[in-house]
Amino acid sequence: MALARLEDARAARRAAGLDPGLIGASLRGTRKRGDERAAPGGSDDEPAVGARERDVPRARIQKHRYHLLAALERREQVVAVLLDPSSRHVALAGADGRLVVAPSGRGTLVASLPRPPQGRTYQAWVQTGGTARSAGVFEPSEGHAIFRLEQPVLRGSAVMVTLEADGGVPAPTGQFVVRARA
Repeated sequence: MALARLEDARAARRAAGLDPGLIGASLRGTRKRGDERAAPGGSDDEPAVGARERDVPRARIQKHRYHLLAALERREQVVAVLLDPSSRHVALAGADGRLVVAPSGRGTLVASLPRPPQGRTYQAWVQTGGTARSAGVFEPSEGHAIFRLEQPVLRGSAVMVTLEADGGVPAPTGQFVVRARA
């Protein structure tokens, strides 16, 4: 029974991206039965009652916190590009909107786009020279998208958007629905 709970906790930690080696220290009781200070129901061989229940939500909270902080950082970068007076603004072909590029090469796509069909997503591409590299996938909210490109946008680069399968693809497969030349 105790081994099964330990394996469940290790699997939960792995799913949350945490070090499974830490699970033993967090779940194992540190005192022997009979010791008045022992964790409730715990011993060195048996996890304390409720420890797994406490650790799994804690791992989820930590993972959620990480994703929120990453999203906040991306939004701050978008705002910095949009507010930078030296950023270049380029009109889009194929949709209302603009490509905004900071002198550092950070790019933000601001576009009015309809919701993609079921099972499809928009994928941005940056082409410098002959190869188009994925700059990320996105989905508009209420007909608008403000998307930070994950590839640098050099002067003269082409920025394109295609409709692709959910999750994106390694190379463009569809027609470009939006284009801009930085």
